[in-house]
Amino acid sequence: MPELSRPTVRLPSGEGVPQLGQGTWGLGESVRMRKEEVAALRLGIDLGLTLIDTAEMYGDGVAEEIVAEAVEGRRDECFIVSKVLPENSTRAGIIAACERSLRRLKTDRIDLYLLHWRGRPRLEETLSGFEALSDAGAIRCCCRRKCAPREILVSMRARTRRKTSLPLQMESGGPKSGGILRGIRLPRQSIKILLYQ
Repeated sequence: MPELSRPTVRLPSGEGVPQLGQGTWGLGESVRMRKEEVAALRLGIDLGLTLIDTAEMYGDGVAEEIVAEAVEGRRDECFIVSKVLPENSTRAGIIAACERSLRRLKTDRIDLYLLHWRGRPRLEETLSGFEALSDAGAIRCCCRRKCAPREILVSMRARTRRKTSLPLQMESGGPKSGGILRGIRLPRQSIKILLYQ
């Protein structure tokens, strides 16, 4: 089967990751569909869609189990992104949530770990949890307090309703210079955005 052309995006570390990947929202909600869902992810990997986005909330964790099944024997070919829920975004909560995700994913690391959306805990506490996981080798890329601002990765969900706006001011050339992301001032080229629909 021919592999698709894979344009990449450079992370702040210099690592290239596929610009296009597979999402798993909606997977794991039907036991009857599990074989087909695993097969679909495997086909995507065969075609070069090796970035797989999942989250602890998708199918109450079952989507992560499906990802584990799909990447079995091919883990090193894949770049796995997972997300923690805001109610788990305390330092201890992020660490516990990541440990659960690692067990479901049957892996020793998550390549990119994101906060699904901002919750009530202070951002410093949330970043402290990411930092602890990164230092332990459980996650490879994340938002880290010690990183330069240009190394912050942001996950945003595309919104189509007028009442909901993206948390980052956008213009045709990218983030506005000095734009505000939930109270954090960032220079023009300081962030990478993972936009999903």
